[in-house]
Amino acid sequence: MSQTTQAQKEQQLKEQQKEQQQQQLALPVAPALPAGAADLRELLKGTDRYNPTHIERLEKYIQEQVTDGTYDFESNLALLRLYQFHPTKVNADASAQVLLKMLLVLPAGDYASSLFLLSDKLQADESIKNIVAAAHHLEAAQFIQFWSLVNATPKIKQLMPSFADEARKFIAHILSVSAQSMDQLLLSKFLDLQAGAFDSFVAAQGWAVERDAVSFGVNKDNQAKSKNISEKIPFNNLTKLLGQAFA
Repeated sequence: MSQTTQAQKEQQLKEQQKEQQQQQLALPVAPALPAGAADLRELLKGTDRYNPTHIERLEKYIQEQVTDGTYDFESNLALLRLYQFHPTKVNADASAQVLLKMLLVLPAGDYASSLFLLSDKLQADESIKNIVAAAHHLEAAQFIQFWSLVNATPKIKQLMPSFADEARKFIAHILSVSAQSMDQLLLSKFLDLQAGAFDSFVAAQGWAVERDAVSFGVNKDNQAKSKNISEKIPFNNLTKLLGQAFA
């Protein structure tokens, strides 16, 4: 094998590795399923899935997810469905915890699919109303307003102590796939972090500080993509244009 061919192969390999790294940066890490998820899902199959005796176990299960950072969409949705069929057994705090977990998962369809399962009474609950308002700010990329509401609602931290940390990771991902860099001051407001805490978070993400800006690096989502635009002129119109040009 010639040295030129070997060098080309090595260069191709480096480019492939770089592309894989960029793709990994652009994709959020999906939360793991809790231990015992398969057994619980099996229990929720068939006609027995609407048995109200499952509610207590599912409520403990969402608490487990809040504690250890795992996530099980199917089981959480099953809990909300059981509340629909058994309204006297509704637990507003457990419902709020389900919403908080779903809110910070990409893609964002999980949260939206859960809202229609909430009764009018549950949607009138103060904690639920605050979570829905926070979700609106988050979905609209109104991150400063989002933090203002979260910080003014201590119940959110009580329901899910890790919510702020997970929200920052969520926002960091959104920003990193939307832009290649951002002003430090604005970024600190978007993440609700100051001084040393901000510096530590930036370092943990692998971002680079460049003067007054923070560079997120280049990934497949935040690169400018060129588009090939071809304009087709009908043959009849083309002959008319040529005729006018030489008239």
